[in-house]
Amino acid sequence: MFVRVKDSPNSPKKAVQIVQTYREGNKVKQRIVRHVGTALNQDEVNRLQELAYYIIAQMEHQQQPRLFFPEDMVQISIMKDLKTGKHYGLSSAISQEAKKIYHAVGIKLSDVPFEIT
Repeated sequence: MFVRVKDSPNSPKKAVQIVQTYREGNKVKQRIVRHVGTALNQDEVNRLQELAYYIIAQMEHQQQPRLFFPEDMVQISIMKDLKTGKHYGLSSAISQEAKKIYHAVGIKLSDVPFEIT
């Protein structure tokens, strides 16, 4: 996606648009994803461009796929045994949905501390 500033031949107005390029067969085409606004001077164009880049960042962030949502992840407390220097983990704060996911992939969760190597 990119920001395009388009002039109007019969008007001093400039349109600021968010545009996406795509292929259809051998042809490269463009589609307007969002019309950000119309500017009458360069200062307004600059402000609308900043807004357009912000909108693009938000749209790209929303499109990023996630393996797990934060509320579905397991929290682990890590402890160190001062005598042996070994580290141990203890699972905590796990949602029911996370339990189903971990069970489906064969990960066993326990209330017993496990050694971290």
